[in-house]
Amino acid sequence: MGNRVIPLVVFFGILAPILMGCTAKSIADGGREAQSSEVPGNALAQGENMELRTSDGIKISATYYKSQSGTRNAIILLHMLARSKADWPDFARKLQPDYDVMAIDFRGHGESDGELGGFQPADFQKFILDLQAAVEYLGKSGKKTYAIIGGSIGANVALNYGADKDVERLVLLSPGLDYRGVKTEEAGRKYVGKLLLIASEDDPVSAQAVRKIYNISLAKKQLKIYQNAGHGTRMFASTDLEELVLNWLKS
Repeated sequence: MGNRVIPLVVFFGILAPILMGCTAKSIADGGREAQSSEVPGNALAQGENMELRTSDGIKISATYYKSQSGTRNAIILLHMLARSKADWPDFARKLQPDYDVMAIDFRGHGESDGELGGFQPADFQKFILDLQAAVEYLGKSGKKTYAIIGGSIGANVALNYGADKDVERLVLLSPGLDYRGVKTEEAGRKYVGKLLLIASEDDPVSAQAVRKIYNISLAKKQLKIYQNAGHGTRMFASTDLEELVLNWLKS
C-alpha cells in the first residue's frame, strides 16, 4: 500500500507545479490580452489632462482628446456655470474620430485657478481669455479650423469670441442675452460664420435668447427649440441633440 502511494504523491508533486505554471501563464496572457484591448478605450475616455496658461497668468485645466485621423480641425467644448469639463467626455468621444477635441475648465471651475464665489461680471467676462488659451494651444499643434460648442454661459463666451475671431462654426446650447455680464446681442449681430442655436421651451430665458439671436444674426444659421429638455448640456439626456450636432458639424 505504501509503495503504491509514494509514486502517486510524486506524480502529483511533479504535475501540480506544471499545471499551476500553465494556469498562471494563461491568466497572465489573458490579463495582457484584456489590458491591450481595454487600455485604448480607457485612454480615449480620459483624454490627456494638461494645464494651459492665460494671458493674464491664470492656470486653466484642460482635457485634450486627440484624434487619430490626423485632422487639422478642432472643437473646443465650454461648460455651464458651476460645472466643469467633466460634463463632456461622452460627447467628446463621439467627436474624436473626426476632430481634435479640447474641453476646458473656466477659471474658478473644476481644476482651474480661481474661486467662483467671489466673481464679479468682470471676472466672468475674462472667461474669453480661458478660451483663447485653448485656441492658442491648438493653433501651435497645427489646427487650422475651429468649432466651439458651449452650454449656458459657455455659449455666451463662445459667441463673443467668435464675433471677433476666425471661428468657422458655433454651437450654442441655451445661451442668454446676459449671463453674469457676458452679453450676446452685439456679438450675435457681428458673427458671420455658421451658427447652430438650441434651447428648450421649458427654459424660457434661453428660448427667448436664441430666437432673438437668430433674428438679428447675419450668420448661416439654424435654430432648434426642444420641448421639456432642460438647460444647456442637460438637453443631451432626453433629446436627439447629439445626433443633431454631429450631423450639423458635417453639413
